[in-house]
Amino acid sequence: MNGRNWVVGAALCITLVIAAISVFLTLVGSQYSGVSVSCYAAAECQSLSTTVFVPIPQAVIPLLMGAVVALGLVAKRMALAWSGTTFLLFFSLLTGLSIGLFYLPFVITLFVLVTAILMKEAFRGSKLLSQTKK
Repeated sequence: MNGRNWVVGAALCITLVIAAISVFLTLVGSQYSGVSVSCYAAAECQSLSTTVFVPIPQAVIPLLMGAVVALGLVAKRMALAWSGTTFLLFFSLLTGLSIGLFYLPFVITLFVLVTAILMKEAFRGSKLLSQTKK
């Protein structure tokens, strides 16, 4: 199997994981729990614990950027894949304490894979240039 095909396949798999996380967070949301305590008298206290799943509409942004990265990888437009990956990295860092931590490990891996693809293409291009000059 060609080295570029393997790296592109891995990058597309990471993009699918990012899309799956986005769909889950958009439709189901993340878990929030709360406790409320009501006291009627000094000896009569009642606590009520609830767990709620709250959808996160901001998760659509990584879904769209994942689609941009996948389109760039499939169409061999690396500028598109690179810009989508960079935007995903900035989004993960900016929303780090809310939903960014869900995406951060996958985005870093995707960033490394897209960089590897770009470096292989640059190396291949310089190799072809040196062969044509001889």
